Amino acid sequence: MKMKDVEVDLWLNRKGLPSNFKEVIMNFIQQKLEQNEDVEVENILSVLPSAHRKYITLYLRLAALKKVRMLQTMGGSASKKLQHIISKVMRDQLPSPVSALDRN
Repeated sequence: MKMKDVEVDLWLNRKGLPSNFKEVIMNFIQQKLEQNEDVEVENILSVLPSAHRKYITLYLRLAALKKVRMLQTMGGSASKKLQHIISKVMRDQLPSPVSALDRN
């Protein structure tokens, strides 16, 4: 289990996701391991319920947008406005079972 813990930390960091997702993800990994099912961390979304998968996918998309060079070089107010709009869209699309994940 410790190895999966480290792998999940690395995966979250590589994907630019908040570390508070770890507890939720580890709960599902623990369940799968107790059922004697192997869990590949690189394919972690496949073990999560659809609501959690959708929520994390939204964060992955936002993280990808943050890497777009044009958005990185935008002026401060334009960049902040775009981030505000994206965050609002994400909040509006959040599935209720995982809204507790948004603790940033």
